[in-house]
Amino acid sequence: MACVVVLSVSLLASACQAGVRAGGRCRTTDFGESGAFVLKCVKGRWQRVATKAQVAQLVLAILKARTTTTTALVPPPVTPPPSTGATAISAGGDHTCALVVGGAVKCWGGNVNGQLGNGTNTGSTTPVNVSNVFGATAINAGFGGTCAIVALGAVKCWGGNVSGQLGNGTNTGSNVAVDVTGVTGAIALSGGLNHMCALVVGGTIKCWGSNVYGELGNGTTTNSNVAVDVTGLSGATAVAGSAGRYHTCALVVGGTIKCWGRNDYGQLGDGTTTSSSTAVDLIGVVGATAITSGGLHTCAVVGGVARCLGANFSGQLGNGTTTSSSAAVNGTGVSGATAIEAGYEHTCVRVAATVKCWGYNNAGQLGNGSNTSSGVAVDVTGMSGATALDSGLDHTCAVVAGGTVKCWGSNVYGQLGNGTTTSSNTAVGVLGFP
Repeated sequence: MACVVVLSVSLLASACQAGVRAGGRCRTTDFGESGAFVLKCVKGRWQRVATKAQVAQLVLAILKARTTTTTALVPPPVTPPPSTGATAISAGGDHTCALVVGGAVKCWGGNVNGQLGNGTNTGSTTPVNVSNVFGATAINAGFGGTCAIVALGAVKCWGGNVSGQLGNGTNTGSNVAVDVTGVTGAIALSGGLNHMCALVVGGTIKCWGSNVYGELGNGTTTNSNVAVDVTGLSGATAVAGSAGRYHTCALVVGGTIKCWGRNDYGQLGDGTTTSSSTAVDLIGVVGATAITSGGLHTCAVVGGVARCLGANFSGQLGNGTTTSSSAAVNGTGVSGATAIEAGYEHTCVRVAATVKCWGYNNAGQLGNGSNTSSGVAVDVTGMSGATALDSGLDHTCAVVAGGTVKCWGSNVYGQLGNGTTTSSNTAVGVLGFP
């Protein structure tokens, strides 16, 4: 019954499967059910997004709205179930957020812009609950704000809004979640310095916020506080989870990549150093299965190998040099990678259930027990069972088996979530998770 209900109200599902297992492999457009929960396929793995009771409430509200013309749709209040662990993680500039079982969101770290979403502007060294966000299926923490995908692909954002990065038609910041205007059917998010992008059903991408270098991809350099369409892009299958400081990249059908925005170090990969306000082809990379944008560099996974291009001041391209490159180079010492995430000047990959990182290491963001930068991949100490990964400005976090969260690197604002503001060059456990 739950599968029938999900397919009847979802714009995204192509199939719904019974008896699936959280954490198991899946196709990216599927929904499923297991016990009391409804699950969604996120990045190739089943994740719990709501209880069957919550879905039933939503359907009743929708049916009621469809059968009356005089009563506005007012969804019934929903109380999220107790969290038992994280299912996804996103590391921002000085804060971190986790999606937890049941679709609630928890954040910790800096909060001067309200990016923790709990109705205050007070930072926290331990996780706090984001207000009024339930049934979330994806999250993305930018440098001073955060966004989440909620029911039916709508997007909510909170935090700083000087460039319109909350997407609600204003430039006023908010420490509680507000609705992004004109976005439905979203399935993935990408956050940069002051802009945000969403991959929507059908393979198009919409962006909003700062557009100084054309990072919104709509053919202009004018900021927008509402979502605009990226020009020259169709068939997108993924968007870089970490958008670059001023550029964004997407994976398209066939494993090719398109990028737009700032390009002074060749990070767009089109063979020039000229910024572009429309999507251009990243040359020389085919068959990519994962993509990420760092501060001034871009990386992809191709055949389990990391291929990176752009700025390389601190070895963030991973090829053993500090020479920048506008053409993709192979990372040294990485094979079998399945996921890749870039911080400002460092990069990390998930290999099986372990994590390797390279690049700048002033705050210990490589996680190998030192503060020495490395131009080749090093192992994150004590990391096993990793199921999800993300890199922030100068810290990195991972979800490990059982829903535990571990972080390493800078902790000036409490973004490691361990109750302190002491940076760590080895992984520490975030409080409040199993």
